[in-house]
Amino acid sequence: MGRNTAIATLLTFLVVSVAFAVMAPPPSGPAQISDGVGSIPGHRARIVAYTDHAPIKIGSNADFAALGFPGNGTEANPYVIENLRIVEFTYAIRISNTSVHFVIRNCSLVCEMGTSIQLEDVSNARITNNDIARGTTGVSMEHSSAVIANNTIWNTGNGVSALSSDGTIANNTFENNLVAMSIYASPGMTVVGNAMTNCGMFVASTARETPGLELCANNTVNGRMLGYFWNLTDATIDASLYGQVILLACENLTVRNAMIANSSIGMEIFNCSHCTVADSAFTNQIYGVGVFSSPNCTVRNVTAWSQSTVIGAAAWTIYASGVLVGPGSNDTTLESCELWHLAQGAELAAETRVTGSTFYDNQVGISLGLGSNKSVIVDNEIHSNTEAGIGLFLTFEVEIIANEIYDNGMAGISLTGTHWARICNNHIHDNSLRGVSIEYSKYNTLAGNVFEHDGIGLYAVFSDEAEQDIANNNTVNGKPVGYYWNASDTVIDASGLGQVILANCTNVTVTGGRFYKTFAGVTMATCTNCTVIDTTTEECLNGVFIESSANSTLLDNAFHRNYAGTDVFRSTNTTIINNTYHDDFYGLLLDTSRNGILRENAFFGDGIYIQGASLAYWHHSVDTSNVANGLPIGYFLSDTGNVIDGEVFGQLILANCSDSQIRNMAFNNVTAGIQVVLSENITLYNITLAHCFIGGVFFESDRNTFSNCSVFENRMTGLLVSYSHMNMIANSTIRTNGFFENRFNMPVAVTDQSGLCLSGDANMVANNTIYGNMGYGIYIAYGTHNLVYNNMIGANAAGNAMDNGQYSYWNFTDIGNAWSDYEDTGAYSIPGYANSKDYYPRRWSTIDSTPPTISTPDDIEYVIGTTGHNITWDASEEHPFLYKIYRNGTLVESGQWDGGNVTVCVDGLELGAYEYTLVLYDEYGNGASDTVIVSVVEPQPTTTTTTTTTSTTTGQTSPTTGSTTTAGGFPLPSDPLVLVLGGLVVVIVIVVIARRR
Repeated sequence: MGRNTAIATLLTFLVVSVAFAVMAPPPSGPAQISDGVGSIPGHRARIVAYTDHAPIKIGSNADFAALGFPGNGTEANPYVIENLRIVEFTYAIRISNTSVHFVIRNCSLVCEMGTSIQLEDVSNARITNNDIARGTTGVSMEHSSAVIANNTIWNTGNGVSALSSDGTIANNTFENNLVAMSIYASPGMTVVGNAMTNCGMFVASTARETPGLELCANNTVNGRMLGYFWNLTDATIDASLYGQVILLACENLTVRNAMIANSSIGMEIFNCSHCTVADSAFTNQIYGVGVFSSPNCTVRNVTAWSQSTVIGAAAWTIYASGVLVGPGSNDTTLESCELWHLAQGAELAAETRVTGSTFYDNQVGISLGLGSNKSVIVDNEIHSNTEAGIGLFLTFEVEIIANEIYDNGMAGISLTGTHWARICNNHIHDNSLRGVSIEYSKYNTLAGNVFEHDGIGLYAVFSDEAEQDIANNNTVNGKPVGYYWNASDTVIDASGLGQVILANCTNVTVTGGRFYKTFAGVTMATCTNCTVIDTTTEECLNGVFIESSANSTLLDNAFHRNYAGTDVFRSTNTTIINNTYHDDFYGLLLDTSRNGILRENAFFGDGIYIQGASLAYWHHSVDTSNVANGLPIGYFLSDTGNVIDGEVFGQLILANCSDSQIRNMAFNNVTAGIQVVLSENITLYNITLAHCFIGGVFFESDRNTFSNCSVFENRMTGLLVSYSHMNMIANSTIRTNGFFENRFNMPVAVTDQSGLCLSGDANMVANNTIYGNMGYGIYIAYGTHNLVYNNMIGANAAGNAMDNGQYSYWNFTDIGNAWSDYEDTGAYSIPGYANSKDYYPRRWSTIDSTPPTISTPDDIEYVIGTTGHNITWDASEEHPFLYKIYRNGTLVESGQWDGGNVTVCVDGLELGAYEYTLVLYDEYGNGASDTVIVSVVEPQPTTTTTTTTTSTTTGQTSPTTGSTTTAGGFPLPSDPLVLVLGGLVVVIVIVVIARRR
């Protein structure tokens, strides 16, 4: 693209970046500095008696006099705006289309979300000795000329932004901004004597032959000089002296030995070519190294990390990346680098070769977006990133070859809108069962990859999205992957396969599969009349995954400890008969699907869960031959006037029902005890929902009553009331929900672990006891005019309440709620966007706040291979609830605690040291823990001395002494404009990964 177009595109990105910023209160601002370009930075201003003033908007020369500002607009007698304090949301001073001389000085300007001073098509401006805080930008210049001197600008997203402007920026103090100055296409700008703390500069020129600035001198970043280099060739720069380095229009430069922190962009390379950054380290940057419109550059032996995955001022933050290769930077090489604890280790928007590098503990290890076509990722180690190891979004012909990709949180490699990629000969393992995730993507090649404890996840809405080139020399857990494209009228013996994927197949039967720890034992994508028979899956993300398919059949299969035993998504006429489901989170998930037929299926510790916003997605045939924990599943569709009193169901689902009563029933250890969907005037009385994945669900259901019920010890939300209005939840106990064992590393928000999660209008929550939940006691996600009063709310781990709705009422007349954390004075503030208050709170003083007692056993050391080693914790609690045992931070055992001692066997460990941590909870959410170190060691060498006496015929004795040492085991060893690209790509990648199972 043309240079001017590129700059405009970057400006568009900056505007969008505001959407990804996070607001927070600023710290106290520094004092002002003195007026005058020649003043010394840091010299403090006189105390100013400010006059509060409304925002000022000037659109012509005449407006200055019309608004009463003194002066006449000449150079000798400029209009003066001074000594004002303006605190506003969008802008403080906005001036456009003027040519007269004016001064803005000695003002205090605070703008929450916009720009404090905005100049557009302005000349002869002077901005001096002001204190400017917060907002998107402190001072913005566009097609303008100004002197900006001796101001203090702090906690903004962008201290000064100049586009196609000229003038002087001198002797200002910039503190804690996301970026201190961003200068675009402004070759006539002079930048001198500015002091930047915890922020730095970004400079962009329209063409290589055009200087970025008229002059850049004597600026400091964190007390060290800013290294600004323009049009330099064939040189080596020792960067150890600099607080930031900027290269513009340079060629064949090598920059070494940088140790740069907190400077916005540690190393900016713009409109350069054949430049190298080597042997350097960058900390707490938006980009450690940013390569913009600079082809054939190399980043070698660079380390970048951040204390947080977001960077910026208290007011504005943005996602951090170790290295950005921006548009126009093709043929860049990234090699032998270590990039960690960032939002993105590397962000690629141009053709790049990445080799020999390590990416870990980031949100996304390597992110490839628009413009990164034909990039090559080869021979890297990519692990322990919380989202994806490698995320590809809207890119083509990328090669990912011979990498070690493991322990990433949501996918080893994620492809979204990506075509013709080649993923070959990688070792991909333990990536939360998603080795490679493919969605909205076509014609990608997978060959020679070794998958262990994960596999290939294929999502396809249309048949061409199911068309991939997946070779059978890919293996999952040592067995080949069976990928079948467009097959028909065949039977597949899956007994020797690690995973089966049917893509656009017809009349295909899969039989005899035994699948373990993969994305899905069997995937059907855009298939018709396909069948799975006599197949077993265990600990998969999905036992069988069916998407966009018709007339599928599942018969005589067994599903055990999967996230979803069967996931039927966007499919029709699925027949599911005589299958067994054990301890899946979702036994059978019918998601946005129609006309399912369910017969004689047995669920143990799970059940049926249905999702869909339209009634059509609830038209299924489910009879009572389906059982949950040995009891029939009750499925009621479009019924009215039912009274179900004391009848025994293992699970109950009501869709499009009305005017019914459900009384005196208990549901235990199923996916969801009760689902009430698209229904109204349902009364649930004396219902127990316990030990389920989700206790109970109301979805798009109005005017229902849930009273005198007990909801406890469900793994996720106790009671979920969603898109529902005018319901009453009353006189019930909701406790100790949300203690979820996330063994599949699914995205789980703390709000999903709440006692009551509510969205909708005019609901009433009254006279309940809500305590000990892992999330919030009550979470209002959104909705208006909800009433919450006279509840006992306490000891909820995330907080007793959170209100993100509007116009909520937390007291009824003078009756508020009882809170375990109320301080006995004033109103009780409810956290959340609603800014709600309980104006008549009281303290819940009788709630149990004493944690369980737990002993501290001695650490253990034992010789490898020996047995009989246990840790026993002496423990006690009057109201016991749950125990969890972790080994090195990983959950290895959990369950109901009976209030007594807890013992764990620690035999069979390999050599090394292990931390065993026991965590105990009581019913009120109080917790206690203890850690024991278990060391497994080699046997110690032993020395044996042997004396041998030999008798001879002469009677002489000859003593022989020998020494033998036996090992007894193994021997002991000896820019804000381009800057937003990061925010955009990482958010898109994360959202796309999280949106599907």
